[in-house]
Amino acid sequence: MKKILPPLAELGELYGISAPICMQIIRPMLNHTLLKTALSIQEKERAANEEAEKRLKAHLTAAKRDPSATPRLETPMDKHFTRHP
Repeated sequence: MKKILPPLAELGELYGISAPICMQIIRPMLNHTLLKTALSIQEKERAANEEAEKRLKAHLTAAKRDPSATPRLETPMDKHFTRHP
């Protein structure tokens, strides 16, 4: 498709086509390119999210099996409610 369509500047200067008409000519190519890129990015994000979810599930499963294996984080509320002798 890129070989068939000359550059935008060439359409206007060489062929004398007005800017709005040039955009009407080029718009389908731009839409196709943008859609292809957006779908590629979306697929990469989906794969990354699935990997993160698998890691989280594995971590949670390990925590259920052996609660002492996962350290408990101390929160500010823990400090507030703990009794000091």
